[in-house]
Parts: sequence; C-alpha cells; structure tokens
Amino acid sequence: MNRSLKIALVLSVAAHLAILLIRLQSEPVAEGNRLSLDVRLDVSAETPAEAVTAAVPQPVVDPREAEAPAEGVPDDTPPEAPETLLAEATTPPTAIEPATAPAEPQPAAQPAPEPVEPVEAAAPAPIEAVAEAASGPTTVATPETPVQAITPLQSLAPRPAPARDALAAPETPARPVRRPVAFTEREQRMLDRKVEVWAATFHRRDPAQSTVAWRHRGQDYTATFRQLAAADDRGIDELLIEISKQADGETLATELRLRKLAFSNFAQFIDKWDPRVSLHDDEIGGRFHSNTEVHLAFDRHTAPVFHGKVTTSFRGINTDNARGGTKRADMFLGGLQTGVRRISLPRDLTLFRGEAQDSQVHRFEEDTRLTFYPDGTFGRRPVASEAPETRATLGERSAYLIAAPKVSLYVSGTVNGTVLVYSPRNIVIENDLVYASDPRTDPEADDYLGLVSGRFVRIADAQTTGDGDLVIHGSIYAKRRFSVGRFRTRNDGTLIIYGSLTAGSISATEPRYRTRIEFDPRLNDIRAPGFPLTDRYEVLAWDGRWAAHGGPREGPETAAALQ
Repeated sequence: MNRSLKIALVLSVAAHLAILLIRLQSEPVAEGNRLSLDVRLDVSAETPAEAVTAAVPQPVVDPREAEAPAEGVPDDTPPEAPETLLAEATTPPTAIEPATAPAEPQPAAQPAPEPVEPVEAAAPAPIEAVAEAASGPTTVATPETPVQAITPLQSLAPRPAPARDALAAPETPARPVRRPVAFTEREQRMLDRKVEVWAATFHRRDPAQSTVAWRHRGQDYTATFRQLAAADDRGIDELLIEISKQADGETLATELRLRKLAFSNFAQFIDKWDPRVSLHDDEIGGRFHSNTEVHLAFDRHTAPVFHGKVTTSFRGINTDNARGGTKRADMFLGGLQTGVRRISLPRDLTLFRGEAQDSQVHRFEEDTRLTFYPDGTFGRRPVASEAPETRATLGERSAYLIAAPKVSLYVSGTVNGTVLVYSPRNIVIENDLVYASDPRTDPEADDYLGLVSGRFVRIADAQTTGDGDLVIHGSIYAKRRFSVGRFRTRNDGTLIIYGSLTAGSISATEPRYRTRIEFDPRLNDIRAPGFPLTDRYEVLAWDGRWAAHGGPREGPETAAALQ
C-alpha cells in the first residue's frame, strides 16, 4: 500500500514537472518581452534618447535581462489597462539599482519592432516620465563607459492631453481697444470756440510754438499744430490740429484738418462796400462776404438773390432803399450771418513761387494788349504801337504775365492753359475772356485764369466791348476797386462772371449790366496760379470723437508729408 502510494506520488510529481517543462519551452518569455518594446534607452555620448512614438509608454527593459533565461513561475499577469500607465502615482517608486552582470551578445537574427506613427501634436516625453509610468520593477542598461549618472525617478504631476493644452492654458487676452467716444456737449462748445479762435489767429502765432495747453473744468487738454504746405502754386495750405487728453490712464485724441481760405473760395468778396452802391438785379451763386455794411435795393418785382451763405462783419444789412414785397428768406437762400470776424486783404502779394522758371514768366514794360487764343498761345502788342502782335506759348506749366509798375494790361480772348495776369496798377477787360474748355460742360477742363491788380480791374466802356452780354471766366482780384466803365450806358445785357470776384470796393453796374456771378466749384480745392490767400483757416474735416492716441480714426487721412 505504502509502496503503491509512493509510486503514485512520484508519477504525479513527474507529470507536473513534464507539464511545466512543456509550458516553459512553448512560451519564450524573454523573446516576447523584447518584441513588445516600443521605447529603448540609448545613452551613448553621440546619440540622444529616441523620442517616444507610442501613444502609451511601455516598460523599459535591460537588453541583458531580456536575453537571460526566465526563472521561476512564468508571468501570467495580464497587462494593465492603458489609462493606468499614465504618470498619476503620488508615492515615489523604489530607486533604480544599476545592473552589475555583464551584457551578453545579441542574437544574430532579431525581428524589428513594428513601426508606429508618431503623434505630431505631442512633444517628446522625458525618459524619466516614461520609466516612471511603467509598472513593475524597472532596470536601466549601463554602457561599458558610463557618460552620465542615473538619478532616482521622481513623481510627476499628471500632464494634460495635448489636444486640451490650448484650453488648459489659454493666452492672456489683449487689452480691448477703446471705441471712439463722442464729445460731451460742454466739450463740443469749448472746442468749437477754441478752433474758431485758432482758425482766425493762427497766422499770429510763433511758428516755433507748435503746442498749446489749457485746463477746462478740471481736465487738461493739449493741442499740437502742424502746417501742411501746398504742393504747388495752385494748391492751398492746410493746418492739422491734434487735441489730446488723459482719461483712465489712457491718452485720447481727436484730429481736425483746416484749410487756408483763398479769396477765390468766395463767389464775391468786398472789403469796403461803397454806400452809393446797392445790390438790385444781381444773382450770386456762391459764398458772399463783406467786411462792412451791405446795401440792398429791392421791390416786389426785382430783388437780389444769394444762393450761397452770406456773411458780413457788420451787425446787419442795410435795406433803406427797399420798397418791400420780398421776404428775406427769398433772397438769402444759403443763410445770412452777421457780425463775423473781419477778413483783411493782404498788404503784399506773393504771386509766384521762387522756383518759377524764366520761360514761365513774361514781363511787360509798357502798356500792352494781350489776346489769348484757343491753341494755347497769346499775342502781345504795345497799346501805343501799330506794329503787329507777337505770339508766345503759355506752356503746360503755370504762366505768369507780369506788368512793371504803372503799366496797364488790356486782356481778352480764349484761354487754353493756366495763367496769372498781374499789374500793379490796372487791368482792363476789353471783351469776352473765356476758357477753351468750359468747365460747366467739360468735366476734364483744366484751364485756369487769374486777374490780379494792385489797384484796379475795370470793364472797358461800351464802345470797346459792344452791346449785349459780357462773359468772363476766371478769378478776379482788384485790391482797390472793380468797376464798370460808363455804367449808366443803356444796354440790355448781363455781366456774367464764372469764377470769383474779390475787390476792395465795387462800382455800380446798372443800368448797363445786371450782374450774375456763378462760382466755379473747382476753386474749392484749386486756385488760379499764385492767386492771393487770406490769413484765415476753416475746418475742412474733423473726426469729432475721442479715440485712443495713435489708433484708427474716422477722420481725414494725411497723404502728403508734414512740413
């Protein structure tokens, strides 16, 4: 019985050993672990560690350990779920003990690990983090010649997934841009007064003082002035003003652009009104200004009409010669403003810029008759001579026809070009003086004429001009007086001026002519070459809001360089 029991026990042990040997031979644990490696350590002096390419890190295994024969019971423990492989542990693991056994040679044939597509969004993880994330004991291969010491692994805080990095650490939002803020009513009134004063008195300021500061209701303001010179002799000077203040630690500013007034910006400008003259059967199609009292004469049948705004430095309009029958609103269609600032005529005239070439300037030393022709030429002949006229070309650039002191110029004809006619004494208009291209019908018309006299501009008597209408295209400036010769001559005609008329004073025109002045809208932006400018500015554009200093504005933009 005992012998049989012993035999059975021996057979049972032998069977279990056979089963164990069969299992060990069918499961090469070391080879299988080597095939499962996705991360290897390479600590050679020349090559850094390879980047982690697998989505989930795998344990780091010493190659020598992988090739050693397995001992003990085979590891049948199923692998952990992927989420447990992340570095979430807070208890420090046991420090790594370096291997001391010499490394054995690699097998001759070794299958390569399957390639894994790299995760482009994720940065390579440190080797320490990968080793810490692996479960079970961890060993590190040491080369024959060590190049760096291996420090114990430290616990790491969980790292968010790459796709959530932008949400986990959002960028600091930029400071919001302040939207333009409208002026308060008090600011608007205060700034309007300031701008009005600057526009009228800027010519008196010291050019070296480009800024002015003031305080209003506890708020400090600063204005900076910049002059913008005209590009050529037909341009008009401009002035840029930037007004700024401090609000909530930020600089706010508003910008306005002013343009100098040329006398040709007015359809009619009179310095001293002759009290013997009254506007009666007159029509003025643009801005009108007088520095003194204006006299009107009207009845129920005839009255003057002003299509543009009327301004006068006097406190009212004289209607002593009126007989009633016409309402003020029917005469002043563009409005009436009295008591405005006076605009003085300049003492000296700067006719042309210094860079004018000799070929552009034609001088006359005796009384001369000038006749303009549609081909862009003009004829000249002394008044006291019977010699035939000589012809000259105006040219593509501005032409200046300048008389010597005490010399009178007599003009008529058709102007093709841009020209200024100047006499210190007298200019006489003998017949129609018109443009080759009529701006009223030709949008491409580029002819400009200026008649400037230091004393008189006069319409020749009816014997010279003939009966009927007289048409003048251009800008007229008579510093002393504009007059119609023998205006009491009976003539059912109209004096038509398309452009502008500026005079120190005027004579009567009736009954010889009733007067119609039609403003040339081109003169809002361009003047006849060298035509006189006032000392006054007016607002051309204003953004009318506070905006962040240096930020985008709704106002005008400056295209030319500041002077």
